[in-house]
Amino acid sequence: MTSSPQPDVRSGHGETRHHLALRALSGLAMLLALATPVVAADHAPGEDDWSLPAWVQPSAGSGFFSEELAPSYHLDVRAVDFTWRQLEPSRGTFSTTTADAVYGMTFPSWDEQLSGSDPFWLRLWISGTEWAPQWVQTECGLSAVGTGYENDDHLPIWSSCFWEHARAFYREVLLVRGLRADPRLTFVYVPGAFTWCEFDFDIISAAVQDGLLDFPTFSSWFHGAIADLVAIMNGENSNPDDDSAGKLVYTGEDYPFGPFGSQDDLLARDAVVAGMGIRTGLTELSNFHLSDVPAYGTRVGSDGHMVTDAAWPLFAEHRVAATENECFVDCGFSTTEPYYAVKMANLKALQLRMNWVYAVPGPSFMAAYPELWEWVRLSLGKRAADAPDAWVALREAEDRYWLEDAAIDWPTRPWVSNVERWLVQREVGPDGATQRGSEMHTGILAGENGTAYEGRATAVGSGNRCFYFDLDDDFWHDAEAAAQIKVTYLDTGTGQWQVSYAAAAGIGLATPVARTDTGAWRTATVEVADALFDDSLASSTDFRICTLDDEDLQMRFVRVVRVAPPAPVPPRSFSLPLPLFAADSAWRQRADAASPLPASDAQILTTYRILRGDTTGLFPPGVALTPWPFMTLNFDDYSIPIFATGDGTSEVSICNYDGELSWPGPKWPNNELGGPITVPAPAGTILPASPEGRESDGHLVLFDASAATEYDFWQATTVRDGPCQSRGGGLPGTALLAAGAADFFAIHGRGANPDTYSSARATGPPLLAGLIVPEDIASGAIAHALALAIPRPRNLSADPSAPLATDYFYPASTTETGWYNTNPSALAAGQRLRLRPTLVGAAGAPLDESSLAPITRMVLAALRDFGAYVVDNADGFGIYAEDIASAPLNLSDDELNALIGAPAGTPIPPEKTRWQLAMEALSADFERIPLAYPWEDAQDPATAVYQAANFEVVQPATVPPEDAVPGSGAAATTLAVALVLGAGATRRRGSRVLRAPRCRR
Repeated sequence: MTSSPQPDVRSGHGETRHHLALRALSGLAMLLALATPVVAADHAPGEDDWSLPAWVQPSAGSGFFSEELAPSYHLDVRAVDFTWRQLEPSRGTFSTTTADAVYGMTFPSWDEQLSGSDPFWLRLWISGTEWAPQWVQTECGLSAVGTGYENDDHLPIWSSCFWEHARAFYREVLLVRGLRADPRLTFVYVPGAFTWCEFDFDIISAAVQDGLLDFPTFSSWFHGAIADLVAIMNGENSNPDDDSAGKLVYTGEDYPFGPFGSQDDLLARDAVVAGMGIRTGLTELSNFHLSDVPAYGTRVGSDGHMVTDAAWPLFAEHRVAATENECFVDCGFSTTEPYYAVKMANLKALQLRMNWVYAVPGPSFMAAYPELWEWVRLSLGKRAADAPDAWVALREAEDRYWLEDAAIDWPTRPWVSNVERWLVQREVGPDGATQRGSEMHTGILAGENGTAYEGRATAVGSGNRCFYFDLDDDFWHDAEAAAQIKVTYLDTGTGQWQVSYAAAAGIGLATPVARTDTGAWRTATVEVADALFDDSLASSTDFRICTLDDEDLQMRFVRVVRVAPPAPVPPRSFSLPLPLFAADSAWRQRADAASPLPASDAQILTTYRILRGDTTGLFPPGVALTPWPFMTLNFDDYSIPIFATGDGTSEVSICNYDGELSWPGPKWPNNELGGPITVPAPAGTILPASPEGRESDGHLVLFDASAATEYDFWQATTVRDGPCQSRGGGLPGTALLAAGAADFFAIHGRGANPDTYSSARATGPPLLAGLIVPEDIASGAIAHALALAIPRPRNLSADPSAPLATDYFYPASTTETGWYNTNPSALAAGQRLRLRPTLVGAAGAPLDESSLAPITRMVLAALRDFGAYVVDNADGFGIYAEDIASAPLNLSDDELNALIGAPAGTPIPPEKTRWQLAMEALSADFERIPLAYPWEDAQDPATAVYQAANFEVVQPATVPPEDAVPGSGAAATTLAVALVLGAGATRRRGSRVLRAPRCRR
């Protein structure tokens, strides 16, 4: 929650959740303490060590936000506020020059607030009688149904008439006026209702009490409104590439203080499931109402520890997960323990995997505790795989919300154990059962925040002298590396304690730490050089901390810090045996002598218009692609990483990132739904193609040199939470667990599948076919055709899942069945394009190719000599190079500079691989080469024409005799058709989409 108004500061929200919590829990007696504790004074900042290595940087899409910018505190995202009546004073009239005011704050006009280039977050104030325009209230016959805690009257947002107009207002602001796509918009609070635009249930409760609302009416409106807002932010189309619903921040909470009992418990979760982000305003009360928060993917477990589902869509799809930590001496609160309160609120926020925190410099104590706030800033938005540290706050605290709500239960209810982030403390026998610590805090900020016992202690008298800890395997996936274990302990006695840990050589022993009996809390840093952390200690734990004498050890905070960044997946160490595929395969047939097709101009024109923004014929209908008519290069996101096979085999389930089972296809011995299939195991760590999460294609090639075979995978899984519960692409792992589709090819074969078969590519070819690899560059010439992705290949079939034989050509064996073009002039899968002899630039003048980098001229030569085959669907028009995660380019500094056209002696950036630098140079040159000219003018995209084109469509490749089938593109043999259609091989690819990376545009 945001502070109440202050002089010269535009303030934020008030204490509504605390207000409701107090009302709900007034009169409850505090539970009796189970031990005789020491009532603690405030923690001292010097007791804690928040340091992180110099390599740690903030995560993208995360940070601090506030009402106003305060760069010295890294408050870099400001608020933009508009009332409905301000922007739409009369029906159908949109004002960009009108100002308004709420709670004593002035809201300048649209034009004024949206000037400048700094990022912002947005509130649209709609529900107050002073916020909604009078014409809406009159037309809908509405009056106030409740009064908020700021004495503001509110309208029934669930009224169908009100919401119809409110939805149109949201649509105008976010979609028509373009704010949803504005790169400055970080997120928007929705639904913009009730006090401070926070979706609290006090107004709803008042309406229910007065007989004006029942749950069926409210639930129907709620889920419909959520769907409306998501649709608007997703552009009201079925194109996932321009979806922005993750920027919608639902401001309600799980288990709201509402009038509907258990019926409204999980509405916040429903908002996230529908596609929204989420925000809580409660983490200042760090113990209260936060143990079970399904909207954040966190539930209280049977052992009283909170457990977070890393596959929860809030994290996998990079949405906004936010909180507000500024009500410590504000919003009606005060405390004599501000450091403790601020620390625990931020630990709770990080436990819940927040990526945004609202703060105000003064009330948030940002100047008083800079080390703590900097650690929080660098921790926001991290995932286990890239986090710099994992930690646990050892404690036992009561969540008093659950004294009255029996929606969930656990044996120690209402007591919750620890605050944990990728490091879990386990109670392990026979020597690792711990006991409650001696430091007690009661009612911090408010009585409902309950009692917390900070720290836990050994119980030497009963033979328990150790703490055991288990690191998340996704956090520590390095084979062996250095770590720091930072331990905050109570310095009593004069004995010693020691860390023992899973190391490569067995159990490692760190240097013991001596206690000096100061009676103070201290933080010691234990250096560990050879940590393996492979679950080999008791009860599958990774390390333990034990007292070495008969004095009990009490600890409060344990943190494991990576000394170095997470180990990157090493580039492959083997070479691909060029040339790949047979001499008579499509991939090695020359195109320089092929004749242009009579329909070439019409086909290039159709693609040109799509790249200009025309959606005619595209399926799904109405899908608008981002106009970008220049060549693109896939070399990171949506590219192809290549890794070696090793010893043994892997059982791979055929299950995509959405949890859908599919058939492996008739090439596999086991063609049952879901498989599994047996493939060679990888030789080491592998990394499916990025971007991280379930929105990825997750392509992967395992190369078996001894068998000269490539194993291809789409949506490959290396990390999952259970069967068919993938965490998506971009995550390293040592095992291949599942894939949405799989195939295999002899790398000296014909580079194609039997007719009607699909593969890890929707159109059927191998992933290595047409891929630019370092071996090509090292040879001095690319002696093969390239793989090409275009926007929506042709599919004219009445049943798109069974494409027509005329809609694909060798080396394709089928075509797209979910994202396609119904225009007869569209390019078809497998068609061959060739670069013209003379290029035209974006300005229409001939392009001086001598100004391009040598690597670019090498690629252009391949496009002229061998051409490129349409193999996939994308937003743009581009080719493929090996993923930077696996590709080695062993060139000297001088050789690399010469290749990319950089001046001799140009320093090579150490943070980038040489392959990445080469691909970035190539990609930059591609932005000078449009498909055709003019690439931007005032013409309607649907009727636009070009003056000159850089590509032409030429004769298809010749089908090698042994691959020929009747019709050479018509149906294959009856047996093959029966096998494929019976296995659903073409249907399984219907929802697949490949996207050209936006960073190349």
